[in-house]
Amino acid sequence: METHGSPTPVKLAQLQNVKTSDFKVVYCNNVAFMNSFFDLAMTMGEIVNVDDQGVGTVEQSVRVVMSMPHAKVFMMVLLQQIQQYEQRFGLVPLPPMENLPAEMQEIIKQEPSK
Repeated sequence: METHGSPTPVKLAQLQNVKTSDFKVVYCNNVAFMNSFFDLAMTMGEIVNVDDQGVGTVEQSVRVVMSMPHAKVFMMVLLQQIQQYEQRFGLVPLPPMENLPAEMQEIIKQEPSK
């Protein structure tokens, strides 16, 4: 039995992309991640203000939720896209480490050097 969102398991030859009537484009320079055993959620928004004490305001626009297998494939394809971009245009610079939250600094330190 086939249900919406669960296609019959067949090998896909290609996908046809069709935009929904409420399709929108969102600029994002901030992502908050949350995961469970089953999925990964990314709440995306734009930093619109940082006050004198260094507290920023983020206007959240959209939340994207995907299964963990999908998230892993997404990560691999995203990495491939960044590598292709850097081969074509040069390295994408990272912001100064001191401007990043401590947990993000730890993740970046673990990245293999190029």
